[in-house]
Amino acid sequence: MNKKGLIIIALLVFGLCTSSIAQETKKQKEPSEKVKKGIELLYTGKREQARELFKGAFASDPGDGDACFYIGLSYYDENKLITAKEYFIKAKNLYKARGNEEGAKRAQDFINILSCESAKY
Repeated sequence: MNKKGLIIIALLVFGLCTSSIAQETKKQKEPSEKVKKGIELLYTGKREQARELFKGAFASDPGDGDACFYIGLSYYDENKLITAKEYFIKAKNLYKARGNEEGAKRAQDFINILSCESAKY
């Protein structure tokens, strides 16, 4: 095999390795059990109970963007928009710190909605 063939094989192997690494980093961690239970409670209208679970999850892991996001969502659901926005901003930063661009975008979407809401008044 000539030098050019070896270089092509090396590039292919390198590409496959970096591709699998990129796929691994794109995988987002599942929400904690507390966050999952809190989401169920939130969608059944039990905001305060849900928020307590989210806050417990956030206290256990201060880098948990999901817990922070859903705390914000619980306040948003109660029309406590300033507090909700603060949590969405914090969640966006946490998501970005952990490389979760999808979560960061979702939090930014709510920040944008709240910015539009506050501009109406």
